[in-house]
Amino acid sequence: MLFNAVTVIFIAATMFAAGLGATIPALRGIFTDVPLLLLALLTNMVVIPLLGWGIGALFSLPSAAFIALVLVASSPGGPFGAKLAMVQSGDVVAGAAMQVLLATVGSLTFAPTVNGILTAADLGKGISLDVATLVRTVALL
Repeated sequence: MLFNAVTVIFIAATMFAAGLGATIPALRGIFTDVPLLLLALLTNMVVIPLLGWGIGALFSLPSAAFIALVLVASSPGGPFGAKLAMVQSGDVVAGAAMQVLLATVGSLTFAPTVNGILTAADLGKGISLDVATLVRTVALL
């Protein structure tokens, strides 16, 4: 419980700090950088989930570990993009903007991606994922 509260405070403070440095021209510059957007989306929506599937298959992980790895790999971005940009003295506004973009797109693509990978991985008949409930939960969050 304490860890969850600290994590939420950490993420909120980081995003608040990133937001203070964001200007409309800076955000416009980021969202009109098509190669950056395509690279971020392709990497987080396709490459990383497939990498998670590949690692799970390579190490012949048990079903529960395989599913957990696929779930984590299919979760685009993460709450630490802006903080990592701060630590590396990078473009914090770009990190925060990408974080928001990936969270938005990921709320729609997460469940179908995971469902597709788990179906293709053929882990057995007892594995099912309620896509509608998952999309509703992620969208609510």
